[in-house]
Amino acid sequence: HLATLRGRRASVVLWGLHSDHRQVVVTDGSYDRIRSEAKAAARAAGVPIHGTLSDVAPAGPLEPGTRRRVVVLATAPAGEVVAALRMLREARITVESVRTPASALVSLARLRGAVSSGLQAHVAIGETATTVALTQAGFIRFARDFAWGSLDESTGFREPIATDDIVARLAADLGTFVDACGSELSA
Repeated sequence: HLATLRGRRASVVLWGLHSDHRQVVVTDGSYDRIRSEAKAAARAAGVPIHGTLSDVAPAGPLEPGTRRRVVVLATAPAGEVVAALRMLREARITVESVRTPASALVSLARLRGAVSSGLQAHVAIGETATTVALTQAGFIRFARDFAWGSLDESTGFREPIATDDIVARLAADLGTFVDACGSELSA
């Protein structure tokens, strides 16, 4: 099927990666400088950066009276990204951009005008994975992937999970996730 897309360009959302999204305060400057500073801050906080691909995006305006700004640093293991894109490269499809499910959710929310200044949870449920992005003013504050989706793993992912069961599991996992973010949400 991919052969029919040979020579086309694609933007890709990669599910199932061990991605990380976190807000970091950096000094405003060029993209490369901001990215380097964000990676250094994450490394200093104990986040494994070696062997990852990373990108940054603004998460708000410059802080008044300073050259400091908050950015979101998204990282994913380079080997996982390369492996996930292998079939597309072999089919000679040009990958223009790669997004995590969390960043795709936020982009969709912005396109739909579903952004507020308060804390929001955006959820995508796939067949075998679920992603939650907590946003504020349209920017990712925290994101997490869960290793469950809409299909029941006990049936070999052939049968759908009952909607009530999905809602209950999502409520429990979302509650645990928000609790784990704790005091950082009020900052």
